[in-house]
Amino acid sequence: MKEYILYASKKNETDAIEPLKLDLYEPSGDNNKKRPVFIFIHGGGYTVGVGGNMTQRTFLRDWRSE
Repeated sequence: MKEYILYASKKNETDAIEPLKLDLYEPSGDNNKKRPVFIFIHGGGYTVGVGGNMTQRTFLRDWRSE
Protein backbone atom coordinates (compact mmCIF):
# COMPACT_ATOMS: atom_id res chain seq x y z
CA MET A 1 0.00 0.00 0.00
CA LYS A 2 1.23 3.47 -0.87
CA GLU A 3 -0.34 6.22 1.19
CA TYR A 4 -0.99 9.92 0.68
CA ILE A 5 -0.03 10.22 -2.99
CA LEU A 6 -0.58 13.84 -4.00
CA TYR A 7 -2.62 14.07 -7.22
CA ALA A 8 -3.94 17.67 -7.17
CA SER A 9 -4.59 20.76 -5.06
CA LYS A 10 -7.70 22.90 -4.77
CA LYS A 11 -9.16 25.74 -2.77
CA ASN A 12 -11.32 24.63 0.13
CA GLU A 13 -14.34 26.40 1.63
CA THR A 14 -12.08 29.02 3.26
CA ASP A 15 -10.13 29.62 0.01
CA ALA A 16 -7.02 27.95 1.44
CA ILE A 17 -5.15 25.63 -0.94
CA GLU A 18 -5.70 22.03 0.12
CA PRO A 19 -3.72 19.02 -1.18
CA LEU A 20 -5.79 16.14 -2.60
CA LYS A 21 -4.26 12.75 -1.89
CA LEU A 22 -5.04 9.10 -2.53
CA ASP A 23 -3.94 5.70 -1.26
CA LEU A 24 -2.95 2.94 -3.69
CA TYR A 25 -3.67 -0.68 -2.80
CA GLU A 26 -2.11 -3.43 -4.92
CA PRO A 27 -2.00 -7.23 -4.52
CA SER A 28 1.20 -8.31 -2.78
CA GLY A 29 3.78 -9.99 -5.01
CA ASP A 30 1.73 -9.51 -8.18
CA ASN A 31 3.47 -8.57 -11.43
CA ASN A 32 0.36 -8.48 -13.61
CA LYS A 33 0.52 -5.36 -15.82
CA LYS A 34 -3.13 -5.53 -16.92
CA ARG A 35 -5.24 -5.43 -13.81
CA PRO A 36 -8.74 -3.99 -13.38
CA VAL A 37 -8.98 -0.80 -11.34
CA PHE A 38 -11.37 -0.25 -8.46
CA ILE A 39 -11.86 3.38 -7.41
CA PHE A 40 -13.39 3.89 -3.98
CA ILE A 41 -14.52 7.45 -3.25
CA HIS A 42 -15.93 8.16 0.17
CA GLY A 43 -18.22 11.10 0.77
CA GLY A 44 -18.54 13.42 3.71
CA GLY A 45 -18.89 16.89 2.23
CA TYR A 46 -15.99 18.20 4.37
CA THR A 47 -18.12 17.59 7.48
CA VAL A 48 -17.73 13.88 8.35
CA GLY A 49 -15.51 10.95 7.47
CA VAL A 50 -11.82 10.58 6.73
CA GLY A 51 -9.80 8.53 4.28
CA GLY A 52 -8.28 6.58 7.15
CA ASN A 53 -11.64 5.19 8.32
CA MET A 54 -10.87 1.66 9.54
CA THR A 55 -13.95 0.14 7.87
CA GLN A 56 -12.80 1.44 4.49
CA ARG A 57 -9.20 0.40 5.01
CA THR A 58 -10.22 -3.09 6.17
CA PHE A 59 -12.40 -3.52 3.08
CA LEU A 60 -9.62 -2.41 0.74
CA ARG A 61 -6.97 -4.56 2.42
CA ASP A 62 -9.26 -7.61 2.21
CA TRP A 63 -10.01 -6.87 -1.45
CA ARG A 64 -6.31 -6.45 -2.23
CA SER A 65 -5.42 -9.85 -0.77
CA GLU A 66 -7.93 -11.83 -2.87
